[in-house]
Amino acid sequence: MEVLAITINLSSLKISTLTLMGAATIVAFYVGRVARFAKLPSLIGYMVVGIILGPSLLHLFDEASMEHLSFITEIALGFVAFSIGSELNLSSLRRLGVGIISIIFGSMAPASAPAGTVAVIHEYKARGSLTKALYAVVGFDDGLAIIIFGFVATLAKNLLISEASGESESIFIALWDPTKEIILSFIVGGIAGLIFYRLVRRLQSARDILIIVFGFVLLCTGLSIRWHLSLILTNMVVGFVLANARHETLLHRVTSPLSDVMPLLFVLFFCLAGAHLELSTLPSLGIIGIVYILGR
Repeated sequence: MEVLAITINLSSLKISTLTLMGAATIVAFYVGRVARFAKLPSLIGYMVVGIILGPSLLHLFDEASMEHLSFITEIALGFVAFSIGSELNLSSLRRLGVGIISIIFGSMAPASAPAGTVAVIHEYKARGSLTKALYAVVGFDDGLAIIIFGFVATLAKNLLISEASGESESIFIALWDPTKEIILSFIVGGIAGLIFYRLVRRLQSARDILIIVFGFVLLCTGLSIRWHLSLILTNMVVGFVLANARHETLLHRVTSPLSDVMPLLFVLFFCLAGAHLELSTLPSLGIIGIVYILGR
């Protein structure tokens, strides 16, 4: 595989990407435990290791290697989206009441990254009505943010083209692409969710269920990337279909094995997220960047 062939040079030292990822996983795990000891979420430790290994300090993770490892981030986001969707049970959301709508719209301003929230929930094994509300907020917040960003980005692009060339396409034609992306994400996720439900309800073994879950997350993530859909929306819909199939026992059988897989994905995801952060570029953000960070 091409990933295995990549090498990263540090002076005269050559480290394969696979070796580096293995070492990073082990080190990040223990640094994460130190973060927990300091009353911080483990993901802070994972990101610190990524920053140290990335372009900011040791340059062990370079741009090419991180590009080839991007599939890890995509898989992790797929599992996070599936986990969020599996918590969005309509009957539970109704019990939360109309107040949750205010919370959701309030959360839209500082749009939250779902992986961080889900990672902390998994780490502390949080359960209860507050956790249910958190999943609802993160799920709808992320879904709405994707939809809004899709339309706004298209409008901004159309305005820039118009300003540069003096020509612009119809606003309805311009908005068709994000509309199509959102609709197809729901359709693909819905179809995959129905097939997933029919297959997984016949399984009893946690090992077998985990294999099918992993396969469907990879399938939906791959199709989303290939067809330029939202992998988060698609996988979230798969989980949503399962959560609303009125089969609580099955839902528990499906989500329980994920608790053994998600921690590893979080280590890899946040370590790579830290590696993407280049501290030297922070001053270039200027006053706008400082205001934005303080505002969030």
